[in-house]
Amino acid sequence: MEASEIRRRNIEMLVRAAGGPGVFARRVGREQTQVSQWISVKTPKAIGGRLARDIEEHLGHERGWLDRPQWMPEREVDTADAAGFGVPSAKTSEELRPAADTLTRALIVTERVLDRTKVAVKPEARASIVMAVYDMLNEGQGMQAAENVVSRMLDVVRGAIVTD
Repeated sequence: MEASEIRRRNIEMLVRAAGGPGVFARRVGREQTQVSQWISVKTPKAIGGRLARDIEEHLGHERGWLDRPQWMPEREVDTADAAGFGVPSAKTSEELRPAADTLTRALIVTERVLDRTKVAVKPEARASIVMAVYDMLNEGQGMQAAENVVSRMLDVVRGAIVTD
């Protein structure tokens, strides 16, 4: 797979996690239309190396992060993989424990805030909130700080959709 396609798929994943092209565009200092062009299925606009480094810098990722697949590959096996070369090692449950613990805390924060605010949220938006909280926790913010941020975000939409 070419670098431009890897970058496009990584950006597509990040856009979904952010909650859409507009949110992602603000995070990386770009226009929503530009982000939409990057993730277009029919006619994607290529993401060059300089742009990829700029996006990585905005997101706090190391140089080259966008050039490596960050998603679970759909068993894309070539002859080198079949021969035992280039096959990534599987993570053990112990290696995954810190990420799982952080994800659990992100779910707790999200559910706590949604229960308190009574804001109805579609599953896709709920997943985006969980990922945003996960990122905040990974950046060193505590659960209370993340909860405060999510509460403020939901206060903005509270008047739009409220459940009893």
